[in-house]
Amino acid sequence: MKNTIRFQIVFLLVLLISCQKPLDSEKLDSIDFLIGEWNAKFENDNSEDRFVFVFQKEMNNNVTGKIYTYQNDAKVMEMPICSIDLVKNILTLKAKSTIEILYKGEVSKNGYEIRGYLIFPDNEKKIMNLFRIDDKLERLPNNQEIVMNKQETEYFYKVPLEENDRLETASLESQSIETSKIEQVIKNIARENYGLVHSVIIIKNNKLVLEDYFNGYSKDEIHLISSITKSIASILIEILIDHNLLENENIKLSTIFTEHTELFNGMKSEITVNHLLNMTSGFQLFESELYKVNERIKDELARKCIYNAGEKFQYDPANANLLAGVIKNLSGIHADEFADKYLFKPLGIVNYDWEDQKQNDYPLMQGSLKLRPRDMAKIGLLIINKGKFDGKQILSENWVNKITNSKNNNNYSNMWWLGKSKINDKEFQGIIATGIGGQFIYIAPELNLVIVTTAGNFHNGKTMDIVRMIEDEILPSVIF
Repeated sequence: MKNTIRFQIVFLLVLLISCQKPLDSEKLDSIDFLIGEWNAKFENDNSEDRFVFVFQKEMNNNVTGKIYTYQNDAKVMEMPICSIDLVKNILTLKAKSTIEILYKGEVSKNGYEIRGYLIFPDNEKKIMNLFRIDDKLERLPNNQEIVMNKQETEYFYKVPLEENDRLETASLESQSIETSKIEQVIKNIARENYGLVHSVIIIKNNKLVLEDYFNGYSKDEIHLISSITKSIASILIEILIDHNLLENENIKLSTIFTEHTELFNGMKSEITVNHLLNMTSGFQLFESELYKVNERIKDELARKCIYNAGEKFQYDPANANLLAGVIKNLSGIHADEFADKYLFKPLGIVNYDWEDQKQNDYPLMQGSLKLRPRDMAKIGLLIINKGKFDGKQILSENWVNKITNSKNNNNYSNMWWLGKSKINDKEFQGIIATGIGGQFIYIAPELNLVIVTTAGNFHNGKTMDIVRMIEDEILPSVIF
């Protein structure tokens, strides 16, 4: 697990409203007037997404800030403000993660309102206004199922409830997991030691033994799983093979995308489905967001190749998107319909969303699927049980063995990551599907263990803290 590659992404949402009594005019001569919390709103934005800007004075008298993002009153991420500047009544803020965002605004004379605009890296400007939050109002909404003070936390483990979704439940102790250690993990999550965790699920010996939600999330909500979508796309390709719709993974793309024959020449003519699955297609990477291209499948195929197929590993999200075309051309239906029929329904997955960034009815395979955490756990069970779920073979056992026994030097096999972890000097393999922000399906076949997390660590640098939570705190709770 320690060799799992760190991912970064940009995710922006903004809105809000509120106000406060005027500040003393002398406070406006310095940035101290910012101290406190502010709501933000894009002009003409009717969405339910919102930001809270929080400023505080450190012991060295410097003013620092963070931006907290909320969806339906649930905090999903935070982003540090790296620069604050006030010249006369013009405020300039810079927030930086994988990109730099600039905000410029004019401060009102009474100091409770800032009117300005946000500037994106491509120089696009959007009007955005800030309003001070009254200290007498509830400062930050908090309706999480587990509510604990960050300093004094209380948590007592409860066995998960059984639902009509074919997941059996049991206690931690009955499956040889130390309850006290897991309770400490939950307390650490509540203290935000691992950033903004939204859920954690543990399945041991095919029994659901832990299920907890945080920061406003609940068991019935679907969650963006980001690049775990790619890992599921890989499963769909194997199901194509299992149903004799694809002979094998070594079939060349030129024989599948016959409507784009003119695009296949030179090195490109040698690319196979296997090269897409293992990120070795050799295509030149896109310099801009894939969802902005005009015709996703055609535009991605039209790229030139800079390496021979199979020559070099490049993490290329477009490879996953091309699998949507493979599935459509070979099955006659789009990937989301194919998944619903051959994967989701057999697993009892009925609540999901794959509509975001669809183009010409092709779902975005690089990372737009939303699932419930319990249903993410079913994907883990499918892998750990060699393609079976609830006694039914849904996926070829050979495919699971191929991933498990992969000798790929990139620690990447068929859009799943491979890693090694240790418990008390005993080393074992981890099979990992991971998505930006802290989305994980961690599978340890030798332990018969599945761990699922969802989170909002998109801009706070804490994605790998969840890896630490899994490796250093959850795994050692397993008793041999």
